[in-house]
Amino acid sequence: MPADLRRFARDLASLRVGVVDANVLIYHLEELAEYSDLTAAIVDRAARGGCRIVMSALTVAEVLAGPYRETDTRKVERAANFLTGIPNGEIADLTLAVADRAAWLRRFGLRMPDAVVMATAITSRADAILTNDPVFRKQIPGAPRVMLLDDYTGGGPRPRGR
Repeated sequence: MPADLRRFARDLASLRVGVVDANVLIYHLEELAEYSDLTAAIVDRAARGGCRIVMSALTVAEVLAGPYRETDTRKVERAANFLTGIPNGEIADLTLAVADRAAWLRRFGLRMPDAVVMATAITSRADAILTNDPVFRKQIPGAPRVMLLDDYTGGGPRPRGR
């Protein structure tokens, strides 16, 4: 089923600050056809100055892990250049404030990597988390809205990180 780009664009238009999860960035780098229009729309919106994209430092590590695991230096370089070159993109450090919020978020059943992404979203005052991981839909006080890519593709749950 093709992605519902009209609805996605409408939802993306209200975004000022979005925290992007590793799976979205991996889909973009791997050019997964099912998600390519959606991930391109995110990057294009940031490139046009329509929003700021925030990635936690942990998200960057997750994205780079695959190319490093494959020992493919070209993929590592391509991924690193992409992550550091996203217009209006920002890599958020794992500060004490983020770490503290992540520790607090563990009480809602989030695994630490997900808690760090959520804490990054909360501390950066993001309007939304752009992800394809339904774990972010947990009811958490102060959490931003969740834009799950599969909500726009009609797809089902995906394996974690993919």
